[in-house]
Amino acid sequence: MLPDVAVLAQLGDLVSGPVPVEYLQLIRDYPPELLNQPRGDDEYGAISDVELPCDLDVVCELNAEARAQKILDPDGDEFIWPNSLLIIGENGSGDYYCIDTAGEVDGVLQYEHQPVEFFEIADSLAEFVSLLLDSVEEEPGESCH
Repeated sequence: MLPDVAVLAQLGDLVSGPVPVEYLQLIRDYPPELLNQPRGDDEYGAISDVELPCDLDVVCELNAEARAQKILDPDGDEFIWPNSLLIIGENGSGDYYCIDTAGEVDGVLQYEHQPVEFFEIADSLAEFVSLLLDSVEEEPGESCH
């Protein structure tokens, strides 16, 4: 399924540039093993709704939300979400997964809201997907909405 042009334009506006082709291909060819897979024993939702949403409308909402929040870093300074970082999911605890649309970081970063910092959790989108796949059971889920 091809992404809606208006949604892509909105995402492009939020990150001040084009959405990486590699990410769009991942969403277009979303791994069926991740679709509607439960997030864990005690977690609510599915991986395809939270950690790596297959719906770009959800991705737009996450990016708009992060850019609208006023967060103070440990020094008491206001943290402003970097324009080039596209949020591609969240962990359900207030932390985001993101990729750098400027290409300065090749991998997937995790933003931790406390202590307001980023660190690399995967060397590439493919490795991030592999980490998610490692966390699911053998049985694939249903289709994405």
